Amino acid sequence: YYSELIEMVEKITGRSYNDLALEILKDVDYLKDSQERGIYLVNKFVDIAGVDGLTVIIGFLSPYCQPRVNYGKKIGEIAIRKSVALLQDWYFSQYNKPFIVSEIYEGISDMSELGFQESDEELSIIKNNLVGYNVEIKTPFNYMKSLDVPVINIGPIGKDAHKMTERVYLPYTFNILPLKIKKFIEFYLENFKSRT
Repeated sequence: YYSELIEMVEKITGRSYNDLALEILKDVDYLKDSQERGIYLVNKFVDIAGVDGLTVIIGFLSPYCQPRVNYGKKIGEIAIRKSVALLQDWYFSQYNKPFIVSEIYEGISDMSELGFQESDEELSIIKNNLVGYNVEIKTPFNYMKSLDVPVINIGPIGKDAHKMTERVYLPYTFNILPLKIKKFIEFYLENFKSRT
């Protein structure tokens, strides 16, 4: 694990992780993205630790986006689930087509920042193994734990997400999607009001 590599480096050098990481990263071009900088840091730590041969370091690179799950237990989560069911019925009645609902969004999303659902033990594992945490990566996990915002992602249809060739299907994106979002908001407000 990355945390074990850090322990080895601190023991060998007698210096703290933060001091070493800051010193190493000051020589890395800031135009490089956080993943490149993280990989550089791990490689330098491997060199300092004198690790030879084939090695696998398990950890997290930035941006680390924790999963958000709707467990359907809290008022907001229940309202979202009910609103999605109503939205599916409305959509089918309007377009004579079903739309697929996925429990887990498989991409990177800002929704991750609206809460932290893992345990304190899991949070500790993440913090200890997130390359650059508290040096360059300042993810406010403790603040995120205090948030409990239910989330939903209603987005466009397209291809090649997060690539240079990314594109969206314009007729859906500009004609149907805005109506879908508007209807969801109406359903959600009705459902949330009725549950509070």
